Amino acid sequence: MNRPIPGRIPVMLALMCSIGCQGELTKGKLYMRDGQDEEALDYLEQARTKRPDDPEVPFLIGTIHARRGDYLQMNQAFERSLALGDDHSLGVDRVKTDYFTNEYNRGVTILQGATADYAVAIGAFTAATIIDPEQAAGWRNLGYAYFKLDSLSAAATAYEAAARADAGNPTSWFDLGTAQLANQDYAKAATSLRAPAGIGPATPRRVAQPRPGTRGKRRSASCHRRLWSIVEGDTG
Repeated sequence: MNRPIPGRIPVMLALMCSIGCQGELTKGKLYMRDGQDEEALDYLEQARTKRPDDPEVPFLIGTIHARRGDYLQMNQAFERSLALGDDHSLGVDRVKTDYFTNEYNRGVTILQGATADYAVAIGAFTAATIIDPEQAAGWRNLGYAYFKLDSLSAAATAYEAAARADAGNPTSWFDLGTAQLANQDYAKAATSLRAPAGIGPATPRRVAQPRPGTRGKRRSASCHRRLWSIVEGDTG
């Protein structure tokens, strides 16, 4: 009876594990290709357990979460992949760019509709900011949608994130100051509206736009008057 040489046993075990793990990874890829993401995820999770140092596995898991619209889990998986190496950094950028663009454009399309559904637009722009919180455009449009619903604190929070993401853009600060102004937070508004002084002129795109009815028109006029007094230095 032939017996394996003891020194070769670890090598054989490693080879068997490699073959088994590769089989699970391959099956996961095949199910992904066929659009069967649930089955693909099951196999990829098994592969991740057995091959915790392979950056491809969490990258593929993150891609599946992106397909399913679970962007928080997508980010977590991509972070694991990048922590293991930069093999899939371009792929991560591509997936995040594609899905950010999809969600952002979905929100813009809603806002440009004949009857804009701001609540639905908030969902799209919120998704965009989760996918890529460094993109100021997603935060600005999220702030705009909140502003139109009179959710002024939420609007200010979104505009503040836009200003952090794009501090060199005076429009980000102008939008933030406008939301703070409408929320009667005059001291913060004064600070935000003065921030672009060394940057350049802001584009006044979203200053207290009139809403249907007289209440919105009164607030619009009041905010415009308050804006100019603050710009001139009157914060009382």
